[in-house]
Amino acid sequence: KPRRQRGAQKGITQAMLLLFAVLALIFSANGFETSIPSVTPPSLRPAMEGYRPYMELFVTGSLEYKCSTTGTAAWVASKTQGDLVMKPLVVGQISGVNPKFTLYDGSILVGTPVDSASSPNGDNNLPWVWMTGVASGEAGQLSSATHILRGETVGGVVDVAECKTAGAVQNATFTAIYYFFTPIPQVPSTTPTELAAEIVGEPFAKLLATGVRNYKCIQEDSVFTWSEQTTVADLKFNTTLDAVIGKYYGFTWNFTDGTTIVGDRVNKQPSPEGKLNIPWAFYEVELDSEPLGKFSRTTSILRAETIGGGVPTAVCETGVVGKTTAIDFTASFYMFETDNGEDEPEEDIEHESPEYLPGQLVGVTDGYTPVAAFRAYGAQNYVCDLSSGVATWSSATPTAILFNGGYLDFEGVLSFTSTRTWDFLDGSSLIGDLVASEPSPSIVFPAIPWEWINTTYVGAEEGEFAGVVRILRYNTEGGVAPELELCTETGVAVKVGFFADYMLYTEEQDNGLSDGAIAGIVIGCVVGAILVVAILGFAYTQMNGDSSADYQAYV
Repeated sequence: KPRRQRGAQKGITQAMLLLFAVLALIFSANGFETSIPSVTPPSLRPAMEGYRPYMELFVTGSLEYKCSTTGTAAWVASKTQGDLVMKPLVVGQISGVNPKFTLYDGSILVGTPVDSASSPNGDNNLPWVWMTGVASGEAGQLSSATHILRGETVGGVVDVAECKTAGAVQNATFTAIYYFFTPIPQVPSTTPTELAAEIVGEPFAKLLATGVRNYKCIQEDSVFTWSEQTTVADLKFNTTLDAVIGKYYGFTWNFTDGTTIVGDRVNKQPSPEGKLNIPWAFYEVELDSEPLGKFSRTTSILRAETIGGGVPTAVCETGVVGKTTAIDFTASFYMFETDNGEDEPEEDIEHESPEYLPGQLVGVTDGYTPVAAFRAYGAQNYVCDLSSGVATWSSATPTAILFNGGYLDFEGVLSFTSTRTWDFLDGSSLIGDLVASEPSPSIVFPAIPWEWINTTYVGAEEGEFAGVVRILRYNTEGGVAPELELCTETGVAVKVGFFADYMLYTEEQDNGLSDGAIAGIVIGCVVGAILVVAILGFAYTQMNGDSSADYQAYV
């Protein structure tokens, strides 16, 4: 039995790997865009100076209290449990008295309360709390958090008058929003003037690099020098976290969220701490990948606060030529985003149906016009069912986020209840009924089928999607139920990540003229022109008495 449990756990973990990538994209869209509520208690605000919220998670859960009759009777919180939600998806769990946040991307944060204030909504609701946070686990969305604010609380309080028996337990449900803060990066005051002149705006993030710079002893004519070869370093959010969020390769920054940026060094200055340290430098950078993560917004980088990595102090001489040596270093990278204050004009996108469609989906798009396309990232939810004596995974309300045009342009929500439903930000919805499906031709992951879906529009008459009558689901990856041998206990729920493309169609507009009708009109126009000429010619001969020969010549 333990072996089966380990196998089930391993299989479920593998099934969730794609979900982690999905969540990374959703988190990236949310990153660095959050602000605290205007009703935040004034007594908590001073502690927030020097920090800014970069993510918020909605929590719905319960608090367990135990009655303590030592001294004054009081309910003492003994356990917290609940879901961390980035609507509409559950992205992690909260637990413990000092809250422990565990996200499905593997990152963990434990909060320790520092200060609190009564809820603006009254004492029947949990107080707002300012906490310090210590991150651990895998590199993820909690990695950069150093502080947490619990706010916008509703419920979670029990009546002290009911605390009469020591050890008695009572539960109270609550909702709250937790805001996660990171330090506001400040460019060092010791930045050389030449580099400071290159900087525009304020950095939106600071990264710490730990790595090595490799040098090779070379000889040119009679001159021996150490030649810089390669630079490799791990990128982290802060020194208290061992999780690596990316790699630095001299002029390239690769991040675990899929983002790659490439730099062009425009200025370099000696380190204020001496030549044994790598020079400080300023880079202009470009995105060299899909805009998948929060660092895809980077337009320039300052390398500063370097320690080590300078040219080796050992002598490069005849017996050393051709040998390499690695010098350890650390450095800070300040990430900048330049905003020119101008919105780029929106482009009219011409959508095209996929060139390949499998099986019975061949030709289904004929007679329809593609008008919009979305990429959906989400999770197919399955529940183990052994009630019939045969293990089965039943589908339970899959959900996904819809992105439009790019991976960061949130457009709406896809959910399944009794029907497929697409809910858009303009308040409209499309309700779908399956017409035809075919197994996915994917060779990357086992994938959910491709589908051709009939839709009914619900919303304002002038809504953007009012004319949509069909949806094609294609390019699917993941989302397939785990193996049946992993279904060992009724009620066990599993989330399996997936993504898919959705093309929305309207019916082709009929202008009322077939090709034959158009040809007939053209022929009629030509014949009509000939008749007009003939009539004018006849009228001319009648008025001028021309002979039949003259008339023929005229014609």
